[in-house]
Amino acid sequence: MSGDGDPAAKLERLVEGYERDMKARPPVADAEEPAEAPPSALAPHANRLTSLDPTLAEMAAAASGDASATATPVPAAAESMPATAPVPAAPVREPADGRAVATWPAPAEVPAAAVPVPAVPAVPAVPSAPADPEDLETWWSRGERVPLQAGARTWQIFVRTLGDGPALTAIHGFPTSSWDWEPVSRSLRHTHRILAPDLLGFGDSDKPRAHDWSAFEQADLIESLWRREGVTETRILAHDVGLTVALELLARQEEGRLAARMTDLTLLNGGVYAGFHRPRRIQVLLQQPVIGPLIARLLSEGSFGKAFAEIFGPEHQPSAADLHQHWLSVARRQGSRNYHRLIRYIPERRAHAPRWEDALEATKTPIRFVWGMADPVSGAHMAEVVRQRRPGADLVELAGVGHYPQLEAPERVIEAVENR
Repeated sequence: MSGDGDPAAKLERLVEGYERDMKARPPVADAEEPAEAPPSALAPHANRLTSLDPTLAEMAAAASGDASATATPVPAAAESMPATAPVPAAPVREPADGRAVATWPAPAEVPAAAVPVPAVPAVPAVPSAPADPEDLETWWSRGERVPLQAGARTWQIFVRTLGDGPALTAIHGFPTSSWDWEPVSRSLRHTHRILAPDLLGFGDSDKPRAHDWSAFEQADLIESLWRREGVTETRILAHDVGLTVALELLARQEEGRLAARMTDLTLLNGGVYAGFHRPRRIQVLLQQPVIGPLIARLLSEGSFGKAFAEIFGPEHQPSAADLHQHWLSVARRQGSRNYHRLIRYIPERRAHAPRWEDALEATKTPIRFVWGMADPVSGAHMAEVVRQRRPGADLVELAGVGHYPQLEAPERVIEAVENR
């Protein structure tokens, strides 16, 4: 049990106290959720937060009018890998609404040495992709928002289509957009017809309030896109939560009920095995029922940029200009206010781990993992689990690369897709 002097324990008590105060407030008519109270409600806690959690301290300072808190910082180097690696107990499978559900106990902590990570050789240099970069606005201006259906609902989803050749569906991750694929599209467009949507809630797609993220709904939208574009066969390139969407599509393919045939998958860093995903502190807090919505409302470009840069490799830090572009994709249509809803992919991964992990391990569809080994969220430790759970896995290790291989080492991702 944590002692009274433990900063993490102090932060938990502060969060709990704040949630009690918020819940005790008189209800507001037609309020969407309790955290619609003014962001300044957290400002009185700024001094205590400063010593407990730098990201929350910055947000609280911004709420109290400290302009310095919102300045875009110089990107910091990615944090060191944690000293321990979480190993979850085997999932307990229980029927729920006709689906298999995994109940994950809190993972035990064991020395990182218990999950050996082999030395990673240096990656040889390869020629860069052709240089015709597009900024975010150019990327959006050359695509379109189209009506796509998920269940009984129709949403306006941004889709960028470019190139000619075999279809390649590129599914981005949290918290960014299809613009993540811009560096690799410069080359892949010459050999593939790329379909790159902004997932619902991201980029220039619809960002409905009071609507939770779901891999099932996102997969429905991808299938709707295939039907609209006449795609009957496609390759898959997926990252982060896009990887989770790809696994749901794979599960449907294994069941024989997919709208198109996926010929192969190239998967980049993500929580492929939910129990080994290491969420950042801010991601954990965003899942809290009351403080999560408030944090989403306090999110600034500065706090976003700082947290985003931390998951890149030390030698591949994003520029201030790139951080600004990614922030614009988050802030589009007031999307930053939905952060606490989009982050619910984390518990959904755990709830449906048996379905998605079983599909991954049972499929005969070729899968290549292209993995940034310096990723603190799902890096070398996740790669080792992939090796253990999928013997003989086709795994391309990227030494020194963090969570975003397509941005940090696009030439290696291009090579991995092309040379199959």
